[in-house]
Amino acid sequence: MTKLKGLPAISGLGNPRHRRFVLEYLATNLHGAEAARRAGYSPKSARVQASTLLANPNIARAVQEGYRVAMEEASARSESVVMDWKALVQRDSEI
Repeated sequence: MTKLKGLPAISGLGNPRHRRFVLEYLATNLHGAEAARRAGYSPKSARVQASTLLANPNIARAVQEGYRVAMEEASARSESVVMDWKALVQRDSEI
């Protein structure tokens, strides 16, 4: 399951399986049926369940927020890598 540090408590998702579905949906690169299975829904009905869940406005909003947070975290990590690379180039040029 994905670990999004900045994902706030999402209003309207009182069902723990709904929250788990959102996190799994983000972790599986937006693969609904797989996310539904990982969240504990029946493998036989996973595609239908994913479609139903994604039609829920609270879940759709949570997915959008989770995606935004994931992109911010990825951006921060890439900025950190660039800064490390610049420091390495600076140090090597001084040698």
